[in-house]
Parts: sequence; C-alpha cells; structure tokens
Amino acid sequence: MAKTSEASPWPGLLASSTAGMIARVTCHPLDTCKAILQVQHSKKHAAVTGGQVGYSNFVHVLRATLQREGIVGLYRGFGVAFFGGAPGLCLYLSSYEKSKSWLGSFSYFQEQPAMSHFVSGMTAEAFSCVLFVPIDITKERLQIQGMGGGTTFNYKGNMDAIRQIWRHEGLRGVYKGYGATLLSFGPFSAFYFTFYEQLKAQSLVLTRTHPNDVPFIQHMLNSVLAGMAASFVTNPLDLVKLRLQVQRSGIASGGGDMLPWGRPYRHLFDGLSQIVKTEGTSALLKGVGARMAFHGPATAISMACYESLKSEFTPYF
Repeated sequence: MAKTSEASPWPGLLASSTAGMIARVTCHPLDTCKAILQVQHSKKHAAVTGGQVGYSNFVHVLRATLQREGIVGLYRGFGVAFFGGAPGLCLYLSSYEKSKSWLGSFSYFQEQPAMSHFVSGMTAEAFSCVLFVPIDITKERLQIQGMGGGTTFNYKGNMDAIRQIWRHEGLRGVYKGYGATLLSFGPFSAFYFTFYEQLKAQSLVLTRTHPNDVPFIQHMLNSVLAGMAASFVTNPLDLVKLRLQVQRSGIASGGGDMLPWGRPYRHLFDGLSQIVKTEGTSALLKGVGARMAFHGPATAISMACYESLKSEFTPYF
C-alpha cells in the first residue's frame, strides 16, 4: 500500500481493537469480582435489614464463585464486553491520540504537556462512553445477577439482557448512568494518561531508549502503575456509577430500602452522600483492591499490546 504524507490510522485502529480483546479475555474475572463486591450489603445496612454481607475481599469472591459456579460464573457478561470492547477501545484510544495531537498545536499545552494528557483523557472518555455505557450496563447486570434484593435479574444471556433492557427501559435504560460514568471514568482516564505519559517519558530518559524501541515489558510496567494509581484515586466515583447502572428503572423511582446498599440513588452526588452517611467514609474504597487488581493488568495489557502492535503494524500501511 502506498504511503502518504499523513500517517495512516489503520495501525492504531487494528492495534487498539486487538489489545481490547486480549485484555478482556485475561482480566474479566477480576472485573466480575469488583462488581459483586461493590453491590453487596454493607455491614450497617445488613444489620438493619437482616441481609448478609457475603464477601470480605476479591480473593474471597474469586474462590467462592469458582466453587459455586466454576469458571463460567466469573465470565458472566463476557460476550457483550468482548465484542463491544474492541470498537470501544478503538474509539477511546483514537480519540485520545487525536485530541492530544490537536492540543499540541497550542502553546499553552506545549508548555504544560501534563494538562494536554489530562484533557485528552477526559475527551477520549466522553466520546467512548457512547459505546461503553450500554456495554457496561449489560455486563454489570449479568455479573451481579442473582445476588438478591433489587439486583435480582432474570437474564438468560448477553442478547437476552440487551433485549430486556431495551424493551422495559428503552434508550434511557441503555444509557442509565451516562453522566455518572463520564464523571467516574472521565477523571480515571485523565489521571491514567497523565500518570502513564509521565512514567513513559521518565522510562525513556532512564533507559535511553528510542520511543519506537521500548520493550513490551516496559510498556507493561508503566501502564500497570498508572492504572492502579488512577483506579485508587477514582474508586468512590466508580462505586456510585456501578450502583446507579444496576438499579432497575422501577426501583430507581420508588422508595424504601429495596437495594442491598439501601434506598436508590438519584444521581452521583446523592450516591456519594448516602454512602458516607449510611456506610461510613471507608466504604468509598469498597472494591478498591479488586478494581486495582483489574485495571492494573487490564490497562497494562491493553496499552502494552497497543503500543507494540502499533509499531508492528505501521510498516504495512
């Protein structure tokens, strides 16, 4: 294929799609554990309602799910996440690269590259949420299916979940929690790319490596550190976002303690307020270990595969 003066987008598109699929296959069980931990009964709420606090940490969830359901239980919601994740990550990374390139034309962002990475991360999330929110809602409801209370669903699989959500809740149900997702994953992406780009720049200086010759393991290390740090900082936002997404429309508009964590949340800030009031400040970090355990390797695999595959694919376009 003839080369043009403008770089072809195909290496990045193919690399990001492949990276998204690889990361989902390897890390989905950890994502399932995180979802289960974040929606289970809090100790305070269980004492009032008689509900049970099922798991103490993500290792407990992992072991118990394997014993009860086998590996299949850890891969609930995998289909929609796997096939939807490829175009989702493709849009995510291409939006980030385009935004970073455009911001680089302004003198302010040339002098403050960290701000360019932060804003580009937010921009990437805003665009990719169009695909990721419906994927997340379907995936998360399948992951926590059967836990009891307001989160008991009767989905037979990925396609059945999509059909039921659309039939009973419409477009609003498909995009439930879009604002909360953007307010949650927007900062995550912003912090992630800020941390990642700084670590990447430092590693190039320390190892005296050309950007095109960075070894796969170095990409992995930079990304896993950035992913875990961003996961920790933004866990409270992710906790509320997930709970908003699994609330069924009928419950969300009702009253009373109809969910494992108490009454339904009206919006992100209401959720944060309720958690602090009813579960304590420490509950804001519920599931943080599982989230770091998921996003660390997930982002590491995604970015390391993306960076390496992009370099491999470039000569062919």
